[in-house]
Amino acid sequence: LRPFSERRPQPRPVEELARLMEELEAKAGRLKEEERALQNRCESLLRRELEVARELFAAGCTDVGTLASRLTESEAVLRDAVKKALAALWAQQVIEVAKEGLENVLLEPLARAAAIFYRITGRYHALSYTRQGGDVVFKAAGDGVEYGEEALSDGTRAQFLLSLRLAVLENLLQNEKGFLILDDPLLNASETRKRRAVGVLLDYVREGWQLLYLTVDRVAANLFQERGRGIVEVLKVEDLYGNF
Repeated sequence: LRPFSERRPQPRPVEELARLMEELEAKAGRLKEEERALQNRCESLLRRELEVARELFAAGCTDVGTLASRLTESEAVLRDAVKKALAALWAQQVIEVAKEGLENVLLEPLARAAAIFYRITGRYHALSYTRQGGDVVFKAAGDGVEYGEEALSDGTRAQFLLSLRLAVLENLLQNEKGFLILDDPLLNASETRKRRAVGVLLDYVREGWQLLYLTVDRVAANLFQERGRGIVEVLKVEDLYGNF
């Protein structure tokens, strides 16, 4: 015991030894906790590695090189999709600009269209419009009431479109004479409005316009024949076939 006695001439109190023992046990406990945490982290990383390997295998990538190749392909696909999206956006912008130009073409002769429309219907004396998004929605006023397009009958809408078409052509052609091909726009009109509309169309013919009017409506055909003597030729389908 002499060497120990020389190093420790005074023995350490039991209380101090007990305190040191407690500190060592606490430190050992902390180290055990850190060991368990590291073990859990290691197991988690191993599980994630296994999941990634399975995902790569499911995607057809058996190694890092294949994965890099797939990523390059995906990047190319994404770049192409972005280009298409930008092209679609530019096309939409062009369409919006074209709509603005079309609106100007339609609205400039609106007063003339209203005059023609009133002559045909005898009721609607004014036309107006509103913008709804990128569309132009027209309204017709008559008898102190304004009607939207959706409130007009099929026949009245056809008469409105005919009036607008004639007014737009007048505006575009200026002093030139036009050529019209009409496919039964008066089919659903009353006889009174048919008579008025035929009168409008015959006035264009008298001014030098050429008109080809296709119809299955005997009333309209008779009106053209009666009111357009000398300037109207009525032909049946069999007459056309006989010329070939």
